[in-house]
Amino acid sequence: MSTCSVLIVDDDPIHRALLGVMVNPKSVRPIMACNGEEALNILQHETPALIIVDLAMPRVDGVQVLKAVRADSRFAGTKIMVVTAIPGRLSPAELTMIDKVITKPFIISEVKENIRILLGTDGAPVIGCRTE
Repeated sequence: MSTCSVLIVDDDPIHRALLGVMVNPKSVRPIMACNGEEALNILQHETPALIIVDLAMPRVDGVQVLKAVRADSRFAGTKIMVVTAIPGRLSPAELTMIDKVITKPFIISEVKENIRILLGTDGAPVIGCRTE
């Protein structure tokens, strides 16, 4: 059993559902947000071990979510994976705030492997993510 949660932020319901399936629900609690605004509201009361976020979304985009998370000390141990069709949109400064960038269309096995690594299920536990 795990105390991990992963916040998945994507305005495309198919991508959100697919990413949710890639996060093992037996060991990780997925939390879904359909845009950046909803994600920021969720982050007022959740501290996920990993945030998977798209960049291009209505209302509040992924870059705004990224900057808000990195500016808040509560999320110092939170890993961030950006899954986007437009990786060139990220500035060098923004890239330093991200643990992994995956380009859409993505390879499922690559995303799953990176989720596993970022959550520390390869043997190095992440803050807020404990497996028993």
